[in-house]
Amino acid sequence: MTRRSYVSFSVPHKEGKRFLLLLRDLDCADGWHESYLFNGRLALPHFGDTFDMDDPRFLKLLDLLNREGVKWSERRENFYTDAELRETPLLTLMVDRKPLDGEGIEYGTTYDLSNACKRCGTGAVQTSPLLMPLNALPKKGQLCQTARGDVLVGSELRQALLDATVSGLELRQVLLYRTCERVAWWQMVTAYEMPKLSARTKGLGRVERPGWGCMVCKRDMHVQVGDEPAELFYDRAAVNYGSLPDVVHTWECFGRSVIADDPMRQLVRGFALPRILLKPRVFGIFRKPEVKGACFEPVRIAD
Repeated sequence: MTRRSYVSFSVPHKEGKRFLLLLRDLDCADGWHESYLFNGRLALPHFGDTFDMDDPRFLKLLDLLNREGVKWSERRENFYTDAELRETPLLTLMVDRKPLDGEGIEYGTTYDLSNACKRCGTGAVQTSPLLMPLNALPKKGQLCQTARGDVLVGSELRQALLDATVSGLELRQVLLYRTCERVAWWQMVTAYEMPKLSARTKGLGRVERPGWGCMVCKRDMHVQVGDEPAELFYDRAAVNYGSLPDVVHTWECFGRSVIADDPMRQLVRGFALPRILLKPRVFGIFRKPEVKGACFEPVRIAD
């Protein structure tokens, strides 16, 4: 396992050139971004980059920021070898590609809210194919993800999953929202829902600001909290591992659920979605050379 840290900070406009020179001296200038116009305002020059925590540049950078009195944010992550990932009972599947805009209720995808939260809609079950505009879909690749968290696979990856007879997974073909024409992308739809994560889970919490995370179901708006990496655990007593399908999903959902039209049109209706978890036997399928962007974190089961 390798521990890495994403460091970010901003400086006043007048300090930009000086800081760039200081960063060049540390061989850290790759993470530097000049100021730019954002919503009509000039954004501050800023820095953002990821370092192995045993990289000498990382410690030198933090020392520089301390000397200069610059406040920074830091998000730490663990990176595992494939051998280490194969040894864990479950793996969280994440997609390291720019998320796609344009899916969900606004484009005609339908949902059953019978067993969903009455206040926010979290837990709604999708009843139709995912409907999307053509210009939102990638022209190449085998794996992508919508802004809300729907995971899509291309033709080759779909066939590999079918050939492996992966259990617990439906591959539902995506349709164009105006014509219902079929496209060469399939949504990963899972049926089996895991119990709540164990209290041993670290680095994961909820946003509960007024008007954000639902205070009725307390299921949406799960996010990584703090600067340490999230470590997910399930209680062994709550999970019969031998009976689990190859692909399952978390009870906890990520993102914000909006069940009704927002009068200001600032919020798009839709539902927070769970994370997809895989057994290690499925892991190798996502390591095929043609599959880019698949990232994994271990999920442990403990007493």
